[in-house]
Amino acid sequence: MDRLVWNCPVSLEMYGRGHYRVVSSAKEAERVLRNEWPRLSGRGYDVALQMCNAALRDNADPEQARLAFLAAAREADIPVIGDT
Repeated sequence: MDRLVWNCPVSLEMYGRGHYRVVSSAKEAERVLRNEWPRLSGRGYDVALQMCNAALRDNADPEQARLAFLAAAREADIPVIGDT
């Protein structure tokens, strides 16, 4: 199993009520941040992008990237389903 895949995927309500985006790895989170995120700025966004990139380079624990991604979602007012 790829160690970059998160044990607990993140479910975001991103495209309107009832429309979800499930993110399950640092690689996928980095792609979502760059290509689908509603606000491409902010401290949480910057930290999440840095942590995802660090995890991809094996310089950070993927769980740290996941937690940073959750914080970026809260900062961007993106509802997280089952926020853990």
